[in-house]
Amino acid sequence: MLRVIILSILLLALTLTLACNSSTEPSETFISQVSVISTSTGSVIAEIGLGYVFNTRIRISSDGNYAYVVSAYGDDQVIQIDCLSQTVSGTLTFGSSGLCEDLCLNDEGTELYALLPGVIYVVDIPSLIVTDTMSLSGISGPPIAHRPGTSLVYVPQNDSLLCTLVIDTELGSVVDTLDFHTWNMAFSETGSELYIYQSGSLICLDPDTGEEIVSTSIEHLSDICLVPGSNTLYVSWWEFGNFVESGVIALDRSTLAVTDSRNVTGGVPRLCYVPGLNQLYITGGDSSIIVADLPGLDLAGEIDIDHEVLGIASSPSGDFVYCSIYCDGSTD
Repeated sequence: MLRVIILSILLLALTLTLACNSSTEPSETFISQVSVISTSTGSVIAEIGLGYVFNTRIRISSDGNYAYVVSAYGDDQVIQIDCLSQTVSGTLTFGSSGLCEDLCLNDEGTELYALLPGVIYVVDIPSLIVTDTMSLSGISGPPIAHRPGTSLVYVPQNDSLLCTLVIDTELGSVVDTLDFHTWNMAFSETGSELYIYQSGSLICLDPDTGEEIVSTSIEHLSDICLVPGSNTLYVSWWEFGNFVESGVIALDRSTLAVTDSRNVTGGVPRLCYVPGLNQLYITGGDSSIIVADLPGLDLAGEIDIDHEVLGIASSPSGDFVYCSIYCDGSTD
C-alpha cells in the first residue's frame, strides 16, 4: 500500500504541475530517461531519453537484449529499449484501458504480461503484438509476478477483496485464488517459495496453497530482493512520513532471522542484485546508488545518478544495470 501512496503523490504532483503549463506542447522540463550503468567501471555510460512520460518499473528480458519500462503517465504505456543499441526500439499503448500498473516477463523472454485495471494483456516480444487479453474483475496492482518454471502469473485483487489470483497464461484463465493480498511479491529462483509483505510482516508462503511457511515483523518494507543460489534475501525499509530514515536488512531465507543490516540516507530504497559481481545496488533519495558487496552488505562504492531512481534492474550477465529515472526538470 505504501508504494501506491508514494506513486499517487508523485503522479498528483506531476499532474498539478502540468495543469499549470498553458502550452499545448509538451514542456521540455518534464523528461524521463533510462540511465545505463557499466558495473565494471561503476559509472553511467548512456542516458536513453524517453520524453514526456513518467516511467516507473523496469524489467530486462532473459537474454538481456531488451529492457521494458512501465510508463505511468503519457501516451506510451510500455517502452521497449534495445540494450545493444541503447535506443528506444518500440512502444505499446493500450488505449482507454487506463494506466499500466506493472509488467512481468516469462522465463523464455518471449511474452510480456502487462497489468492494467481489470485486465491483463499478453504481448509477444520483441514484436510488441498483443496476442491475448484477459479481463478479470477486481484485479489491481502492482504487482504482477511470473512464477519461474511455470506458465502462471500471480495478481492481487483490490483492497476490498484481499486475495490473489493465480492465472495460467496458456489457458488464459484463473486456476486458483489464494487467501492473501500484497503490494510486494517475489518468487525464489525455482518458484517453490513466494515472499510477500502483508500487514507489517514479511511472509514466506507455499505458492501452491498460499499457506505461511515462516514470517517476521518488518515495518514499512519497500522492496524484496532474492539472490539465486544463496540462503540470504534482502529487504529495504523506510520510515513512513520521514524520507531521511531508511535501510536494508539481510535475512536468512529459511528462518527469516536478521543476519545483517545497513542504514541508507534518504528516499525509499529499491534493491537490485548484480550477478557475477555478487553485489547489491541500493537506491536512495540522495541522487546516488550505494554499491554493497555481499553477503555482508560491505560498502564497495557509490554511483552518482543526479536524479531519483524509480526502478532498477540488472542484465542477466551483471555487466549493466538499468535505472528508470524521472528527471523532474532536465537531463543535465
